[in-house]
Amino acid sequence: MVDVSEVEDTQGLVLIPDEPLHTYLHRVFKPSKVLVGGVVRFKSDFIARNIHETAGIKISWTDNLANHLRLQRDGKVVHIFHHANFLKHRLHCLYFPDNLIQETLDTLSLLFPHSDGKTRALFDKQRSLFAEAGLDRKLVECGDLKAEDRNLNHFNFWRDRIEVLKDAFEESSPTRATLKVLRDRKNGGNWLNSWAAIVAIALTLFFGLVQSIEGAIQVYQLYHSKSEG
Repeated sequence: MVDVSEVEDTQGLVLIPDEPLHTYLHRVFKPSKVLVGGVVRFKSDFIARNIHETAGIKISWTDNLANHLRLQRDGKVVHIFHHANFLKHRLHCLYFPDNLIQETLDTLSLLFPHSDGKTRALFDKQRSLFAEAGLDRKLVECGDLKAEDRNLNHFNFWRDRIEVLKDAFEESSPTRATLKVLRDRKNGGNWLNSWAAIVAIALTLFFGLVQSIEGAIQVYQLYHSKSEG
């Protein structure tokens, strides 16, 4: 079942008696009024798989379209509306604001690119873990977002939430990425080997630097001894 009610912040978004559905939906889903200065593009690594695995932001699947891309719990959980099939069948529905449905599908194409096999594998794993949620397999069949559309100003209805998610991802990624390189979750031995390799490289560079400095000092001393002689 798909929900369009606002459950997190009901102020001003409660269904008014006798209010037409069209009016309600236009009141709930409003486009951003302010464009982002310049062109803020999404890098190729800004996808759900990296958001989940690298930045450590948990995906919470929601049936509520109004909660799509909402970040909660101090930036540790992001809600994703998974009913792609519902969206595709309502591309021309007059009840929703113009372009809202297509833009929502574009957010799914951005975060779950069909060309990324690991993203599809992650989603299949999520479908198994949350079988009772009935996650829509069509979500990973929305294609890849076109290169010219991979910028913040392409999104009007979801711009603010995508920007918040992008910032949370970029702030969380460096530390997580470093740990991910050093740690193989399936094999603790590889984690130790990674540390050993890094220490070995660091020592090699250190002793190489020491030898270079010693060589420079010897050349300097030899030059001055000849000058004085």
